[in-house]
Amino acid sequence: MEKEYIIMAPQKDLPLATAIADKLDLPIAGIDLKKINESETVVDIKSYVNHKTVFLIFNLNTPINDSLMNLFFTSDLLKKQGAQKIHLFLPYFPYTKIPDDLITSIDLNLIIRFIEVSGIDSIYTFDMFNPQITSAINIPIYNISMKRLFSKILEEKYFTNKNLITTTIDFEFQYRARDIAKEINSKFVTVNKYFKDNQENYEIESNINDKDVLVIANLIVSAQILINFANYLTTKGARSVSILATHGVFSEGSSTIIENSVIKDIYVCTAQKQKLSSKIKVVSYINVIKEIIERIIEEKNIKSFIN
Repeated sequence: MEKEYIIMAPQKDLPLATAIADKLDLPIAGIDLKKINESETVVDIKSYVNHKTVFLIFNLNTPINDSLMNLFFTSDLLKKQGAQKIHLFLPYFPYTKIPDDLITSIDLNLIIRFIEVSGIDSIYTFDMFNPQITSAINIPIYNISMKRLFSKILEEKYFTNKNLITTTIDFEFQYRARDIAKEINSKFVTVNKYFKDNQENYEIESNINDKDVLVIANLIVSAQILINFANYLTTKGARSVSILATHGVFSEGSSTIIENSVIKDIYVCTAQKQKLSSKIKVVSYINVIKEIIERIIEEKNIKSFIN
């Protein structure tokens, strides 16, 4: 491939970026994010980028707002140093799952403006909770579907299971859960949520006795809601409960309660580097990013691949 392309990533994402670069035979370079005066951030680009197309791989860490500012500083400096284009791979796009009572308190438009003025030319992200917000962004944004991200797991672990039921507790996620159920020839079952005595309760519209249940989710933080749901499914006779969720933020202590829960296993695509429960399996997305970069370089259709 031509040398006007380069894959770049901050040091925390460099192993992932290196694995992708090796598969594509592309040059790789790191980005140092340093603190001065124990507060301000300085970005150090470790390569010559003038007139190059940069594939920037950037996983957001907590605290998310600090990580976002590091991203904006990085993309802005890449453009100042002459990068021709910046294609950003941002697995987790923040602020797309916001409770209704907070929606007016968080200005997503401000974050979008930061993205647009920082020099990013296109964004590739994973399974946005609310993909409709892409219409508010003036640069191309590609939302990679769960079905694509978990294609290998779905085929190897669930496609041949004739005893499988698929469901979700997120109303907004029903169409994605139905799509996955169709992909693996599984029956989709609707769950109704209601509140009683300030507690979330569930009612599943099917007999799940002695069934394996696959729960489709988007984001896991404390995991307590999913554990409560798994407990409910078990009382209804479910033989096993597995979770498929794109993003695993996993707050402090969540791995312990997952390990001690009735949940059989949890598959996620993104997870912060910490000690995780043995039940949590992080699925590689190296080949997904590799394929997208190849299609960008070869000017092939991307949407047909990511859906």
